[in-house]
Amino acid sequence: MDECAQRIERILRMNEEVIEQHLTASRAIAHENPWLSVPLTMPQLKTLLFVNGTAGTGATVGSIARCIGVGLPTVSGILDRLYEQKLISRHEDVLDRRITRIVATEGGRSLIEKLYHASRVRWRKLLERLDAEELQLVEQAFDVLSRAARRNLHE
Repeated sequence: MDECAQRIERILRMNEEVIEQHLTASRAIAHENPWLSVPLTMPQLKTLLFVNGTAGTGATVGSIARCIGVGLPTVSGILDRLYEQKLISRHEDVLDRRITRIVATEGGRSLIEKLYHASRVRWRKLLERLDAEELQLVEQAFDVLSRAARRNLHE
């Protein structure tokens, strides 16, 4: 294995360690962690995250099925349950009435924001343990990762 491949493996192992430490800390305060008490199944959460990311345009049933890797009948059931919980709404596409658009409701967006906020709080607590020099190093690393992610979007 070349040096770059070895570094990548080491970074992936460290990432897993950070996640495991985060989960261990979260278990200790499970009642305070919305990620551990979210009232959704994983397919429902994936669907809501995807739909929420489509902004005002909404997602089609087919795009949701492709995104989460399930068939149309399964997506229909997932959407029914999210609709019953008032986390999504459905409406006809303005250009093609045969297409149903799915959008997150205020309740759905609020739930996602609550989950994102909880993640930011945990990351902030972790980062606050670092000194200025370590924070600068992490900032530089995330800047590099952010640029790589942007390049990936354009490929």
